[in-house]
Amino acid sequence: MRAFAVTVASAVIVLAWPASAMALDGPSPTCNQGSCVGWFSGAGVPVAVSWSAPAGASLTDCHFETITADTSGTNVSCGAYYAAQQQTVTVTVTVRRDTTPPQVTSVSPGRAPDSNGWYNHAVASTLAGSDATSGIASCDAPTYSGPDSGSATVAGVCRDAAGNTSAPVAFALKYDATAPAAGASLARGPDANGWYSKPIAVSFAGSDATSGIASCSAPATYTGPDAAAASVVGNCTDAAGNRTSAAASIPYDSTPPSVDAVPDRQPDANGWYSKPLSISFKGNDKGSGIASCTPPIRYAKPDSADAKTTGTCRDEAGNMSSPATMSFKFDATAPTAPAVKIVAGGGTVTLEWPSAAGAASYEILREVPAKHGRASLLWHGTGRRFVDHSVKNGTRYRYVVRARDQAGNTAEKRVDVTPLLPVFAPAPGTVTKVAPLVRWVADPKAQFYNVQVYRGRTKVLSRWPTTGPFRIPRAWSFGGRRMKLEPGTYRIFIWPAFGSTKHPRYGKLLGQTSFVWKA
Repeated sequence: MRAFAVTVASAVIVLAWPASAMALDGPSPTCNQGSCVGWFSGAGVPVAVSWSAPAGASLTDCHFETITADTSGTNVSCGAYYAAQQQTVTVTVTVRRDTTPPQVTSVSPGRAPDSNGWYNHAVASTLAGSDATSGIASCDAPTYSGPDSGSATVAGVCRDAAGNTSAPVAFALKYDATAPAAGASLARGPDANGWYSKPIAVSFAGSDATSGIASCSAPATYTGPDAAAASVVGNCTDAAGNRTSAAASIPYDSTPPSVDAVPDRQPDANGWYSKPLSISFKGNDKGSGIASCTPPIRYAKPDSADAKTTGTCRDEAGNMSSPATMSFKFDATAPTAPAVKIVAGGGTVTLEWPSAAGAASYEILREVPAKHGRASLLWHGTGRRFVDHSVKNGTRYRYVVRARDQAGNTAEKRVDVTPLLPVFAPAPGTVTKVAPLVRWVADPKAQFYNVQVYRGRTKVLSRWPTTGPFRIPRAWSFGGRRMKLEPGTYRIFIWPAFGSTKHPRYGKLLGQTSFVWKA
């Protein structure tokens, strides 16, 4: 007799027959009128094993059993007898029954809570179970990812090999994946025009609907640098470890502006102003910008070699600049007009004047009134005497002697003069019946004069007048002789004299003229 076993799924059928009967079939088993392969798990349902003989055979020594208890494997056998061959083929079937659900023995999360017993992102759980008969086939591995809750649960089951499912087992957890709300608050309002110019404290606060706020950043104080949108950043964290940042935007400018004092023009002369000027104040601010400056200042007095004006600027943040001071020299008062002494004659005009109060320099201008022309500048300097050698005798001139101070202020004296011949009367060759009156241009240095008269080549008269004019007498004594005007030509010579008439000293011949006496 030969035998071998055939395993189908989890049922085992054992066939046995003589070596000569290898082509004979064994009896066919059925369990609950179906296949006996696998596990039977219907609760309260027994497993009834029945057999059927193959064609040409009859059943022999068969077990028709009903299995009502769980079993990991109960063998049931039956034989098929072939009378023609006098052979028996025996089949054994193993029946497995498990109607009892498995047990979940543990549920554990895949990691520790994220913060303070709370989870803040998806967490997987692991289940383990046991089964006494068919064994555990699988257990759930559920993942929790919301909603937020302080009393969330995650449940799962285990399954045995027979297909039985355990009762669900829940795992309690606290879950908050939502970041808290957070905000930053400034301790006070802006200092000026929406800007802060002094240190400002910033505090942080938040709220959280599920796990609650655990902490927020400590208050901070902003002290710089200057910026149009400075930022102080903090955060708030909830109990689950979720964090939210909050920022306070601070327009901050703690730097005062700079300021310059700017005159409306350059000095009038030699670094001096002589007319009213306006000083404006121009500010510069790289932060909040200039809000206002001292209005322009008009300066018109008093005269000073160290005049000053001061102004400031304020920026939009309320910072005040240091004062800006402009120092300058101001003189709007003209010097004293010069007192002019003039001597004209013999083709020259001499102008002299004493020092004028406040004057730094002088100018001489000249015009000819008859020509209606403009005065032209002849000279300028610091002296106090000028001789004009470019005049014509008999022409009337108008001179302007102008004193000028350092600031350009002027005062002037106008004088008209007509230069004549040094000895201008009588005119040379004058024919007269009247004793002539001799006139000459005075020499400012002469103490007296010597007037000499000649008839022909003979000196007939010599006199020492202290000033002009001098009238020729009709009769006189000279050299111990009596003289008188007689018809003929007379020449007149005049010298400036110095000293005394007893011991005179003479200057250069001042001039001469002549006349014809007609009785």
